[in-house]
Amino acid sequence: MRNKLWIVLAGLVVVGSLFGGYQQYTQRQRLENLLNSRYQQAFLNLLEHVEQNQVLLAKILLTSSPKQRTALLSDVWYEANAAQENLNQLPISQPILGHTAKFLTQVGDYSYSLLRQFDLGKPLTDKQLDQITSLHNQMLALTKKLQAIRSLVTDGKVSWVEIKEHGKDKLPKGEIPPGEKTFRDIDQEIMQDQPVLIYDGPFSDHLEMVQPKGLAEKNVSPDEAKSILYDFLDISPEDKNWKMRTNTQSNPGGKIPAYSLKLQATNGKAEIIADVSKKGGHIVWMAINRPFGKPKLKPETAREKAVAFMKKKGFFRVKTSFMKINQYTVTVVLVPLQDDVVLYPDQVKVEVALDNGQVVGYEALGFLMAHHKRDLPEPKVTRDEARKLVNEKFKVQAVNLAVIPLRSGKEVLAWELRGAYGGDTFFIYINALNGNEEQIFQIITNDNGQLAL
Repeated sequence: MRNKLWIVLAGLVVVGSLFGGYQQYTQRQRLENLLNSRYQQAFLNLLEHVEQNQVLLAKILLTSSPKQRTALLSDVWYEANAAQENLNQLPISQPILGHTAKFLTQVGDYSYSLLRQFDLGKPLTDKQLDQITSLHNQMLALTKKLQAIRSLVTDGKVSWVEIKEHGKDKLPKGEIPPGEKTFRDIDQEIMQDQPVLIYDGPFSDHLEMVQPKGLAEKNVSPDEAKSILYDFLDISPEDKNWKMRTNTQSNPGGKIPAYSLKLQATNGKAEIIADVSKKGGHIVWMAINRPFGKPKLKPETAREKAVAFMKKKGFFRVKTSFMKINQYTVTVVLVPLQDDVVLYPDQVKVEVALDNGQVVGYEALGFLMAHHKRDLPEPKVTRDEARKLVNEKFKVQAVNLAVIPLRSGKEVLAWELRGAYGGDTFFIYINALNGNEEQIFQIITNDNGQLAL
């Protein structure tokens, strides 16, 4: 009797295990189907937006109506951004999608720049029509490739879940995950030949060729870079509390080739990482990683310490711009002045700890890329004229001259008008040479500081 009972119990355990396994299997299948459906929907949306863009670009070339072109360019801008959003949802590694993503971004941004041109009453030039023709041909080629991928998915030859699960770390060296090859072919065969776009926008190809303007001429050696970092931190090279070494994991400074260095505290409680530019020996950025104590300083005090730090480093005339309050630190944006003109492209960020006022972060990439002695023109629009050019409902509180960056990467001298509208604070920038309204920012102030939108 006991043996029969054990047999029955064992059978129930087996059945239970099988049932549990079946439930896990069916649950996994449901999750896979759900994921596959989401990825498939993102892909189909991508294809639809690309197809729409191809048609819209053709219509722009065909129409002779300025009003129609304005509407069509608005649609291209929307469709390109929507395509980019859906492309980013696909389980494809970013390097595979690099050129495709750039192409869609540029199409949308180029359309937006042409809309701004239309607002100024300037029609399309022959060169711009040639560029739109090139973009249309590129979009048509992309459409055909994506349509081919749709057929592969429909025939079951490509599974989005398999693409996601079969990472490169599971494959022999040099191979890419199944299904990604189709997108790699798009990126290599079509998108690498995309037209060069030079226009008034932040994604213009000419901006990739911009060289740093704020670097000194002298090249520095690795040992000199280490000495520069010690001096910047006010740490003696003989200080046994710190050990210097090259930090191979650090960001090399982007457009500024740099030595990536790390100082480690011998007690293991802190480390300092920094990039020192190979040309000029400038600190590109620096961060001190350490435990933070309970905040004791007010944000305004941290702001004052950031200004004092900048003056100590030779920045004698700076204006504090915005301030972000973190849990244990405050990040202050500081902008240099030239003849009382605010140089916004040359900004530097300083992070101050709220427990003891120590500067624990420094970022000067913008300054090193943009800073130079500028030959500032005399304003052709007066201060009072600038006041009259803004909306009469805008209550102007302060006016000063500033150099501001445009979307194109160029700079312009502008009157900066700070004021209030509807209880909110705004900054309006009026071109000091022609009176055009260049930019408007609303200042959002909350417990985390200020944000310009």
